[in-house]
Amino acid sequence: MANAIRRLQALGEVERWGRAHTVRLMWRLLYITPLSAEHGLGTSNMVQPSGGMAETHKWWRHAVMAVSGRKAGMHFKSPTLKSSGDGLKVFCLPCDRDGERLAAHGFCKNCHEHLYIKEFRKEINQRLDELEVQAERRAHETLRENFKNLNKIETACNETTSSIQKSADKIKQYNISKQADELFIELKCAEQMLKEYDKTFADLSNFDIKEYNFKPNETIFTLLKQETFLGRLALTALNTECTAPASQIESNQFPGKENGDICVKTSQDKFSCWITGMTLLTPELLIITDFLNSAVKVVDTSSQSVSVQLQLDVEPWDITAVTNIELAVTLPHKQVIQFLSISTNTLLKKRQLKVDGDCRGISCYQRKLVVSFNNPVKVQIFQRNGTVLNTIENELFRSPLYITTNNQFIYVSDWKMKTVTILNWQYEEIANNTSMDDPKGISLSDDGTVFVSDGVRNVIEEMSGDCSAGEVVRKDLKYPFAVCFCSKTRKLYYSCHSGDFKVDNVLKIFKVPGKI
Repeated sequence: MANAIRRLQALGEVERWGRAHTVRLMWRLLYITPLSAEHGLGTSNMVQPSGGMAETHKWWRHAVMAVSGRKAGMHFKSPTLKSSGDGLKVFCLPCDRDGERLAAHGFCKNCHEHLYIKEFRKEINQRLDELEVQAERRAHETLRENFKNLNKIETACNETTSSIQKSADKIKQYNISKQADELFIELKCAEQMLKEYDKTFADLSNFDIKEYNFKPNETIFTLLKQETFLGRLALTALNTECTAPASQIESNQFPGKENGDICVKTSQDKFSCWITGMTLLTPELLIITDFLNSAVKVVDTSSQSVSVQLQLDVEPWDITAVTNIELAVTLPHKQVIQFLSISTNTLLKKRQLKVDGDCRGISCYQRKLVVSFNNPVKVQIFQRNGTVLNTIENELFRSPLYITTNNQFIYVSDWKMKTVTILNWQYEEIANNTSMDDPKGISLSDDGTVFVSDGVRNVIEEMSGDCSAGEVVRKDLKYPFAVCFCSKTRKLYYSCHSGDFKVDNVLKIFKVPGKI
């Protein structure tokens, strides 16, 4: 029925990106935690064939088609094979490409989790097939019942029409031949026949001929639009896990960190970090949202550590400073903007503002909240009390995940449109930059310079205020995501969502050239 709501459009998104990008999509679509994200679990026992080199090559191609490996954008060639006295040995190619040769039947233990992603997708497809069969069965049963009732009605109508036509012919003949007695009798018979037919048609009207239009399951339909991950892969262990008590917030340190990077994973975290939002209260206080750990964290940039952590009951996406003691956080899965108060070593939940959509990016200017929505797609401007001042719904946006503002403009990044759109405060489009492939996090400097991350090109660009010109300030990154610029120190903070916990658990810091 409608191909089971078109086979879960979200899974179609996976196919659109292609098998060569499986790992990146797992993290972007699925919230893989070392999960999407759009984010191991036992062992794989694929048996190596014994039919010689040709059969081994066929088997390997089948294994590679099942799972494309561990790194995004990686294209495999042929398997790594080695002769021995006992025959051929097959090595795990993903690991071999990383310089770590491990013997394996199909894939080594380090790669087995990808097979489970495929199995999960297979289960979803099977369940959709079952639902489709059920829906089609009900439709066919209704269709058969309709045909049965229509046949009864058609037969009765045909018989009635035939009888009336015969009676009319007799009446006409008797009238022409002036056979008054026969004409009178036939008219009486016709009158009685019509009364009987009236009763027959009244009975036929009780037959319910049903007409249906397919209406998608609202729960599934809403899930396809609102959900941004397929499941989660729980991280079984981290070598860098902090040994401090759970009550103590302590960031773990990775060896060899450079440029003053800050580790933001704490002993309270159950998963690897996915930092989706950042805002600066002061050059020393950076507030971040950790989506996968459902937490808001206060980062002390001086000591390079997490000083405060507030656990939420749902995943936060973006955050903005409303005042120097108040923050606003978007909670897309609850369709709520959560206000927080901040003081020395304390974060507290305050009031909530209910909104009518999947709220994502948020920015505050002169006590006005500007919020982007992924579903329904729009940008709204609120007063702090929740009064909607304006709603922008047009073809400019398809998935506006991030937003930032200054006294002149509203900047919106949209990864599906591949644009950074500039609006004035009359909500008119001023400019539209289309040079990026995957714009995500966006931040402004005091002089109007724009910083935008691009997850496909793996760069961060610095643009002029009108987005007409730009240059790459960071390149060869691992899927950069949220960004935040400090004008006083000229430090650019950014997070990554690569699937490598050693990368995702730290905030990167880059000193942008220029005068302070």
